[in-house]
Amino acid sequence: MTCSEIIAVLPGTFISPPHAQLQFVPAHGYTAVLAKHPRRAIKLPLSRKAALQSAAQRQRWLEQCMAFGTVLPFQMNAILDQADVPALIAANRPLFGTLANRFAGKVQFQVTISWDPQGVLGKFRNSPELSGLFATNSITPDQLSHSIKRLAKRLGRQFLHAFEDVATEVLQLPITENMLANTVLLMDHNRLRELDQALEAIDVIWTEGFHIKQIGPAPAASFATIAPHTITKRDIDSALQTLGLRPHATPQAVAKARRVALLQSPSAAAQIKRSAEIVNASMRLDTTNHAFFLCTTISDDQASSLTHREVA
Repeated sequence: MTCSEIIAVLPGTFISPPHAQLQFVPAHGYTAVLAKHPRRAIKLPLSRKAALQSAAQRQRWLEQCMAFGTVLPFQMNAILDQADVPALIAANRPLFGTLANRFAGKVQFQVTISWDPQGVLGKFRNSPELSGLFATNSITPDQLSHSIKRLAKRLGRQFLHAFEDVATEVLQLPITENMLANTVLLMDHNRLRELDQALEAIDVIWTEGFHIKQIGPAPAASFATIAPHTITKRDIDSALQTLGLRPHATPQAVAKARRVALLQSPSAAAQIKRSAEIVNASMRLDTTNHAFFLCTTISDDQASSLTHREVA
């Protein structure tokens, strides 16, 4: 069995992909973007170099798809057969619609700001964090390190406030040594000049010492990447049992069963809500006997605690 990797879903119906290795598969008002080259359902691990090259190629494809409007990126290595695309979209139309509305007209930028540690004392000697130290007769290494860390945190907060003034959402990622900020910004595409102005104002503070790196514009993968999960007949049966429903229940019956179950077992809220999602999706597909894909989303701040799952 050979499958393809799904790269993204585009709201709307499109026929001609922007790259020869991509394939557009429209269904139910959306278009799935598939890697045209066949992918085996069982894959061997890639070398680090090959994995980086694959990720870079995939990112270029996503950026090329931005010409068609909003791009809803999928998790890497989400594998499915082309014939499964209509069911995937039908089962997940509510989620896709929510994401399409959230990210319409928006793009993301990643901005990292680091500094030259050798020049910090000379440049910021008169800062509130350091000036008091130099008024004393002696400075211990611990005192100096603590004060520099306080200075770095204050500058990081200052940069964050500047980004919050121009971005719709700001996601803070982990920082490494000598890094003051590592942020991903979700922005209206018509406010890009304001981001440039904010970065120019930061650069002026210490042009020779701050190192500013900006990546984008790109689809908003850091804020919501789609992760498909296989739902089996057993999952459907279990969801129906959790809600106390028979197969082919009406949407009204599912909603009522969900409310009753949440009132009776609030500690099981996550399971109850997921069960309702599974039953509703199976109803949209008019099946309780066949497996399908049900999607969730993860963001970059969640991804560190999750492992990528491949859909077989």
